[in-house]
Amino acid sequence: MKKLLAFLVPVLMITACSKPPFPKESVQYAFFKTLSETVPVMNPDTKIELIRTSKFKLYSTDLMPFLYRSLSGLAGNLKNVPPQQIVQFVHQQAAQEADKRMLLLAARENKVRVPEDSVKAVAERFYKNMGGKEAFLKQITADGFSEPLFIEEIRTNLVIQSYLETAVEKNVTVADSEVQAAYGGDRLATVRHILLSTQGKSPAEREAIRGKMEGIRQRAAKGEDFGKLAREFTEDPGSQKTGGLYENFERGAMVPAFDSLAFSLPIGGLSPVFETQFGFHIMKVVRRSGESKPLTAVKERITREIMNRKQQTAYRQLLETLRLKYQYKEVWTGA
Repeated sequence: MKKLLAFLVPVLMITACSKPPFPKESVQYAFFKTLSETVPVMNPDTKIELIRTSKFKLYSTDLMPFLYRSLSGLAGNLKNVPPQQIVQFVHQQAAQEADKRMLLLAARENKVRVPEDSVKAVAERFYKNMGGKEAFLKQITADGFSEPLFIEEIRTNLVIQSYLETAVEKNVTVADSEVQAAYGGDRLATVRHILLSTQGKSPAEREAIRGKMEGIRQRAAKGEDFGKLAREFTEDPGSQKTGGLYENFERGAMVPAFDSLAFSLPIGGLSPVFETQFGFHIMKVVRRSGESKPLTAVKERITREIMNRKQQTAYRQLLETLRLKYQYKEVWTGA
């Protein structure tokens, strides 16, 4: 479960902020004013509602401290960054922050508490990694927040972690028969794939994107070079230059829908259009191979892979349940 929870501390900490997030004379304010020329939602003078639930609303200003940390390295090159990439990033971070807030609500409803000694121990690790408390506090102050906010966000993170360990981790087990079955099958896959992003899109836009992907698939099915199609159409920055190629990834390394098709389609087979949290995909399987080591040498790793996959599935199901419970709705869908 540690792998599942690892992202929570830094993001939760950084997204905490005051309102407005930055004074007008600050470099952060100037950065967002420049960015807002191409991505209007990033105007630091405007508080735009991104996501609404029955318990809270999430605004653009709530994300700005984290977004500054993530994007400030582009300060001298903002005009060369496609605005849509930044828009997609904002959508991703807004959804993650809203999910974490809902997890916190659920944890509090279940009366989850954490010892203050645990909070202090985590804070001390941060101080040590940054060369001491004084250096660390100097850094976070420059980013627009304070020691009390930092401590509170550690506490929040630990509460969510404790809740997830109860709600997800303890309900997942792996049988020896599952390990044996996984060992006997293919363990590595190489595929090419094309992604069209749907993050932040309206239902009508999503259907249009699905239609576009169906058209790309028809071209691939008629024999057009899949790699060339990927270079032309894919919106996956990690594989666009390589023609959509992902080589020799282990079973369980990808999101479930992607992983399932990569290890079930025939070699050379073309998938139907399928959807993940990232958007619509098509995939062509290039090759697969099995495990060359004896079971005793890889049993622990395979068990861990199956466990991680089950936990990720349970985690997504929990989030879907919470989104329904708290009436999650994306309000902002554009730039």
